[in-house]
Amino acid sequence: MYMKLNTSFCVVAIAAALSAQAAVAATPVPPTTVLYGGGATFPSEAYVGPSFLKTLGNPRRLSQTLGVTAPANVSVNPAALTDKTALFGAFAVVNPTIGVSYCQTGSGVGKGALSGARNATADCGDYGVAAPVGFAGPTIDADFAGSDEPVAQSDITAFNANAVGSDPAAPRSATKTSLVQIPAVAGSIAFVYNNPSLGKKKLNLTRSDVCGIFAGTITDWSQLTHTPKVTIAAKPIKVVYRSDSSGTTFSLANFLSQACPSLTLPDDTAQPANKFQMNKVFTAVVTGGVPGGSIPASGNGGIVSTVAINDGAIGYADIADGLARAKIAGGLITYATVSYAADLAKEALVIAPEASGVCPAGTFGKIKDANDGKAAGPGNPVGGTTLEPITTVLNPSTTKSLKFTCPAVTYNKLDPAKNLVPKGFTAIKLTTQAAKVLGTVNAATGRQPLADITVGTLPAGVTSCIQTVDPADYAQPLPAATKKAAADFDRYPVIAVSYLMGYTNGYGAKLAAIKSLLKAPFDAAVLGKTKTIGKAAGFQPLDLVSAASTTPVFVANSAAAIVDACVAN
Repeated sequence: MYMKLNTSFCVVAIAAALSAQAAVAATPVPPTTVLYGGGATFPSEAYVGPSFLKTLGNPRRLSQTLGVTAPANVSVNPAALTDKTALFGAFAVVNPTIGVSYCQTGSGVGKGALSGARNATADCGDYGVAAPVGFAGPTIDADFAGSDEPVAQSDITAFNANAVGSDPAAPRSATKTSLVQIPAVAGSIAFVYNNPSLGKKKLNLTRSDVCGIFAGTITDWSQLTHTPKVTIAAKPIKVVYRSDSSGTTFSLANFLSQACPSLTLPDDTAQPANKFQMNKVFTAVVTGGVPGGSIPASGNGGIVSTVAINDGAIGYADIADGLARAKIAGGLITYATVSYAADLAKEALVIAPEASGVCPAGTFGKIKDANDGKAAGPGNPVGGTTLEPITTVLNPSTTKSLKFTCPAVTYNKLDPAKNLVPKGFTAIKLTTQAAKVLGTVNAATGRQPLADITVGTLPAGVTSCIQTVDPADYAQPLPAATKKAAADFDRYPVIAVSYLMGYTNGYGAKLAAIKSLLKAPFDAAVLGKTKTIGKAAGFQPLDLVSAASTTPVFVANSAAAIVDACVAN
C-alpha cells in the first residue's frame, strides 16, 4: 500500500524548521560582561552612531550594543541599538564577550555619576522628556563616564566627598579610590542654523561674527555679511544654548575666550577680554547675561532639534549630530562654515612721489617695484620677489606718482565635517600632560589654565593617571600664511576634546573589559571597523604626545601600557 506524500505540508514544515533555525542563529549571544556608563552628548554619534535618532517617539538617550539586556529599572522605552560601525559597536564586534551601555546625559551628570554625587541606577530618560539624572545602570556605581570638560580640582574634591561612609546618600563603592582620565577623540563644534531665506546658500561666519552672536552684539541676520554673493534679509537671531552642564559649552567657551578679545583685522570687532569666561554652564560663560531672545535646550541633540523648529535660530552642537538630525528633518537645518576673517577686495592706491601708502591689514602678495635703493621693510622687499604681508608701500620716485593695487584677500571657508584636520593628516596632534587638572578661571581674561593636582587629594602613585590636554592648545589653531592671506587657519577652528574616565581600581571581574574599552580609541582593530570617526565624519582620532617627550604616548602599545598601569584591579 502506498501513501501519497503531502508535498505542500512538507514544504511548509521544512520552511518552518529553517525559519526556526535562522531565528536561533540570529538571536544575539548576550555578552558575559556589560560596562555601564554615560555622560558627554557631544561624542554620541562617534560612540554609538545615529540609530538612537530613529527610534519610535522621542530619540533615546540610552544606547546599548547588541545582546545587552536593559536593566529592570529602564522605564517604558527600550534602549536604542548601538551602530556596529560606531566606536562602541565596533568595540563589541572585536570583543564579543563585552557589551557597552551608554546614556547621553551631558558631561556634568557623567562626572557626577562617576564621583558618586549621582546614582548610576537613576533614570536615563529620552530626549524631549525629563532631564537625565543617571545612567539607567543595574548598580549604583558607574563603570565609566564621558566628558568634554577635563577633570578639575573641584571634581577630585567631589570625588573624595562622595566616598562611602562620608555621606549616607553617597553611592560610590569604597573600593574605587581614584580616577583615571584618557583623552579619547576630537570633534568639530558646528554652528547649526535655521534660516530658509538663505535657500541653498551656506552661511559663512567669521570669527568676529561668532563672537558677536554669542556676546549679543550681533542680533539680526542682516548683520551677517560674510557669506559670498548673499545679502541676508533682516530677521532676529535666536541663540539656542545648552541648559545643562555641558562639555560642549566648555569647549565653545574655550574658543570664545581665546579668540574674541584678539580680533584686529578689518571688519573685526574685538570683545572685551573678560566678556567670555570658561565654564560648562552657558549662563556663566557670557558676562552680562545671555543674548536677548535666547532659547535653552538640553543636550547636543536638544540644541539641534530646537534650532530645527525655530526660524532664525543659531546654536552649537557636534557636526555629526547636526548632519544626522538635518537628514531626518528634511533639510530644515544646516551648518555654517567658519573663516579666519572677512575677505577683502582689491584696493587701488595712488601714492605721491617719495610718499607711502598703506594696504589693509591682512593683505598678502608681492610688491613689484624695486624700491630704487630704498631700505627694505615690512611689505617692502627689495625687488618684490617673495610673497609676504603687505602693509606700507613706498614710492621711490621724486617726480611721479605710483599706482599700486593691494591684492584681494580670500580666507578659507572651513567646513566642520570636512576640515577638522589639515590636508594630509588623519589625526589631531595634541600634547597631553600628566597629573594636571583645570585650575581657577582668571576673571580678567576668562581663561582657565591647567594646575597641578593638589598634593594628598589622590592616592600616591596614581596622579599621572589623570591625563589632560591643555584647552589652550586647541582653543584655536595657530594661523599660517597661504597664497591668498597673510594669516589663515588650515583646519576648522572650533573643536572639543572628549575624554573617557574611569577608576584606577575596584572593577573586580570587569577589570579586563574596562581596560579594553579605555584602549578602544587607540586600538587599530577597533578603529578599522569604526566609520563614525575619521574622514568627513566630524570626529578624528587623537595623536597625543607627552609634554615631557616628543614620543607619542597614546598610540599602539603605549596606550595599552598606560591603561594597564593605571587600572590595577
